[in-house]
Amino acid sequence: MLPTLLPLSPWKSFAADRRPWLRNWHWNDLVRYMKLVMGDRPILRVTLGIAFFWSLASLAQMNIDVYVTGELHKSQTEVGIFLAVLSLGVGLGSVLAGWWSGGRVELGMVPLGAFLMALACVVLFMCHSSSMMAGAMLGMIGLGGGLFNVPLNAWLQERSPHEKLGAILAAGNQLTSVGMVAVAGLFWLLGGPLNLSAAQIFLITGIGILPILAYVVWLLPQATVRFFVWLLSRFVYRVRLYDVENLPETGPALLVANHVSWLDGVLLLLSSSRNIRMVAYADYVKGPWIGWLARLFGIIPIRSGDGPRALLQSLNTAREALLAGELVCILPKVR
Repeated sequence: MLPTLLPLSPWKSFAADRRPWLRNWHWNDLVRYMKLVMGDRPILRVTLGIAFFWSLASLAQMNIDVYVTGELHKSQTEVGIFLAVLSLGVGLGSVLAGWWSGGRVELGMVPLGAFLMALACVVLFMCHSSSMMAGAMLGMIGLGGGLFNVPLNAWLQERSPHEKLGAILAAGNQLTSVGMVAVAGLFWLLGGPLNLSAAQIFLITGIGILPILAYVVWLLPQATVRFFVWLLSRFVYRVRLYDVENLPETGPALLVANHVSWLDGVLLLLSSSRNIRMVAYADYVKGPWIGWLARLFGIIPIRSGDGPRALLQSLNTAREALLAGELVCILPKVR
């Protein structure tokens, strides 16, 4: 006698086939990806920075709707204009970040982007009666967002292990999703139970960006100082870079440059995204401000007047820097 065959529901068949895949992906792949990101502190910091940007963008998008209709007293159809201004600002900031990067990863723009976003959010709190000013500040938020986000994405894709980049990006997207959900809950809390206005939410957002700004400056003092000095130099000097691709991206190198002005060392520092250990006379790097910058950038002082032993110590420091894979530059005097 043949056994009776009962028909199997198509949904049950699909669930039975897919259940092991869903279980393995949810608990194995996702956890493995998160462990991969959390095991590398620089990658974790950059990934959290990208998640912060998208979470902030989500909060701004939700708050603009209420801000335009409640604070500016515009119609719902005009909300799209202000959202477009925000998007145009992001596009302009992204293009500007690519131009200022000059073919390299420039994390010094991240503090500037955070500062512009914080400043614009605070001004939005104070100018909620002016549509023109509000539009300009929303554009500034987008501009700062582009300067903030593009260098982080460039760093993540350049410095991550290429065979693990997909997993790192997947984990980053998961963190971004969690951040956006948390921001949605925060927006409901601020606008609902706490009954805050859209302008007040922008003010709290701007104040909340300030600790991020301080942390980035503390974390990247070299990149921050180098970028701002480079930005200021663009208004004074027209510096052109040639054959910069010959500068190694990794590994040690000894740079020997012509020395005709005290600006030579500064311009060389601005030309490379890697830190360059300059060898300089100790008398040139004295004083509280210059001494702090010298320590920040790892300047190697030469104390030739203190005898052969002091000179040998400076040369050994330069040798150890090269053995550690750093860039070292000497500036012989051209007569």
